[in-house]
Amino acid sequence: MKRLVTLMLFMFVGVLAHAQLANTRWTGNLTVPEATPMYLNFKTDVFEVSLAESNELVETMTYKISGDTIILKKTSGSSVCPEGSTFTLKYAIQGEQLLLTPLSDDCPERAGAWTKEPFTKVKE
Repeated sequence: MKRLVTLMLFMFVGVLAHAQLANTRWTGNLTVPEATPMYLNFKTDVFEVSLAESNELVETMTYKISGDTIILKKTSGSSVCPEGSTFTLKYAIQGEQLLLTPLSDDCPERAGAWTKEPFTKVKE
């Protein structure tokens, strides 16, 4: 019984974490190669990166959340990173700010794009 309660608690925490990001949009800079304003769009299970200036889609990925970690897998896009490459970010939400910290990446070029600047929630 104790295991069942613990399992249900972990599942509930996972659902809450996913709900914090699902269907949200954030704006901030990525270094590609200079600081460039971008949108990060978290849909239900899909993560999109687009240029803020033109809203042009740059990358599409699937994502899963485990605790304070986001695991992303590229499905399409124009970067040099191959489709299927994965990377992991630690995330924290503080008010209207999203802080992302790279943990690991299959593609070194992508790993260098993340800055320490927070992203700001876009209200739509």
